Amino acid sequence: MMLAWVVATTGLLIPALLPAANAAIECSEKTTILPYEFNMKDLIVDVVLKGIETDTPPTKNSVRFHVNVCKTLTKESSVSEEDFCTSSHICEVVTNRKESDSKPDRVIQVKNWAAKRAETADAAVSSDGQTLSFGFMESSWGGSSLKTNVTLICDAAAGAGVPEVSTVDSILTVTWKTKAACGIKVRSGAGPGNATAGMSIGALFFWLLFMGATAYLILGTLFNYYVNHVRRFPEMLPNYDLWKSLFSHIQDRVSSRSYVSI
Repeated sequence: MMLAWVVATTGLLIPALLPAANAAIECSEKTTILPYEFNMKDLIVDVVLKGIETDTPPTKNSVRFHVNVCKTLTKESSVSEEDFCTSSHICEVVTNRKESDSKPDRVIQVKNWAAKRAETADAAVSSDGQTLSFGFMESSWGGSSLKTNVTLICDAAAGAGVPEVSTVDSILTVTWKTKAACGIKVRSGAGPGNATAGMSIGALFFWLLFMGATAYLILGTLFNYYVNHVRRFPEMLPNYDLWKSLFSHIQDRVSSRSYVSI
């Protein structure tokens, strides 16, 4: 019974008071990266970008980048599993073809640059809310760690816009001019996962005081129950005799002042 009470108490209090854990960036009409809100619904799309072509006589290699910064890329049904990235946001596909050959292009390399979604903790917003930057968690390919950085730049006239991709060694950079990066300032603390953002000093003090008192109550009670083997309530509460004496003293003082001499 005692253990059930502790679990129920901590289960109700802690999630309600502590800041939420870091979460993946959700692209929607109201994507909140404090202190700004962005309309990123137009970025929920698979974009295919043409990369460089390299002559390798008698053949030629072509590079294509498949990009979706918001959700996992969708593989076309006509493409085999081995010729496309699995659970990817940015997939580089290199094909080889022979001009005089009627056979379809042959996939010779598939590189998954971004296997996991970007998270809010990795996002940064410029002071004017006109630039949003974030990075994807590192992916591994061929024994190397791949890193991806995305920068969205506000351009209201560009609509959804078209991203540009560049690579240097094991770092890929996506630069995207789009209206989706035009942020609107919101009230501090309004976004999900920011329960303590914008909290005043006074409110923070009372929040910490309450958390400390809660921890004192729960841990002290557990100590008395399991170490001192106190099974009766309210005697199992921490420093019960001290608090009982203190409240009795306060009650006596208040009672003595309530008498009026006639």
